[in-house]
Parts: sequence; structure tokens; C-alpha cells
Amino acid sequence: MNITYVLIAIISLIIIAFLFNRKNSSHKMNEFTIVLGIIEEIYSQEIPNKALGKPPRVETKIKLNLIEVYDYKNRKISPAKFDYPTFAGDEELIEDYQVGDRVKIVCTSKTGRHIEKIEKTEN
Repeated sequence: MNITYVLIAIISLIIIAFLFNRKNSSHKMNEFTIVLGIIEEIYSQEIPNKALGKPPRVETKIKLNLIEVYDYKNRKISPAKFDYPTFAGDEELIEDYQVGDRVKIVCTSKTGRHIEKIEKTEN
């Protein structure tokens, strides 16, 4: 009888810990990497579709000369430490932006390079 109560208590603690951890990790996904820079290169790239029989998709790649970088916790980090200054987005971006534009990009995840939002900025 005592073992049953102990097992129930342990299982309850595991469930609570799991739910707490899931809640905290989903909160982190609402925080994004933000970069400011000048577009050095912009081009379209065809990406193979993982599903068989589906056509490839096209996305725009934007390479920046980074000016400022903020991580997913909104901490400023050195642009020199940001190893990969190329970001991917919808193919329509190639029509709206060009080399030399100063932009602010919000990425979709803290480690991602996919563009959630992009806007031109002033100097």
C-alpha cells in the first residue's frame, strides 16, 4: 500500500516537471534572433521537396553585411561571432529588396535563419 502511494507521488512529480518544462520551452520559441545589416547579395534558390512527386520550392536568400545582432534573449552579440549571415525567406522578397538596402530581419527561431519579418530601416 505504501509503495503505491510512493509510485503515484513519483509519477505526479514527473508529469508536473514535464508540463513545466514544456511550458518554458514553448515560451522560448516566441523569442527571435534579430539582425540589422546591409544587403550584400540577394538571389532565388530552388530547394528540393522532401515529399516524393512534389515539385521543388523556390526561396529567396539574403546575405547581409551585419551591423548589429541580438540573440533570442535580446542580448547584443558581436556580428563577427555570427558565423552565417545568409537568411532564407519567401520568394517574393526578391522583388521587394535589393543590394544596398539597410534592413532589419527577425528570424523565426533562436537558431534559425528563416525570415519571419523583414523591413527597410534608415541609417
